[in-house]
Amino acid sequence: VAVLASLPGRPGLRVLVLALLAPLLALAGLVAIDLVTGGSSHFSRFVLEASGPAELIDIASRRLELAYAIGLSGATPIIVAVFGVIVAAGIWKRRELLAPLLATRGELAARAFAAGVYGSLAAIVFGSVANDSGPRIFVIGAVWVVFAGAYAWAAPPDAVR
Repeated sequence: VAVLASLPGRPGLRVLVLALLAPLLALAGLVAIDLVTGGSSHFSRFVLEASGPAELIDIASRRLELAYAIGLSGATPIIVAVFGVIVAAGIWKRRELLAPLLATRGELAARAFAAGVYGSLAAIVFGSVANDSGPRIFVIGAVWVVFAGAYAWAAPPDAVR
């Protein structure tokens, strides 16, 4: 996502396909390393060693239940909602947030900064969905994205690099 966002103009079909394949190839590489080295990751223990589709569904169901329980514990739903709204507002008002950076450092710096934030957002979303501690991952990531947006918007021109 960060690479796609850093490109000038709209990416072509070939670039989009490569961008979609890259994370899948990276995941396949991690699985291969885990298998070759005899690692004991969650993935190899629970997914690769599953006895069949029914066990995979059971594993996924338990992980979702755990994420759901974490998501509903304490103030987590409120915190997730608040940061979700703040992040959504930042995306909606991205031009205003990037204006100081664009004015002081130019289009390339603003595009690079935005690409980093978009890449971070993608990592937060995918990490939250793929992990049973998803709500916590979302909040931790969202806090840092909010800090980054605030810095770009409020930093003095000579401090933005």
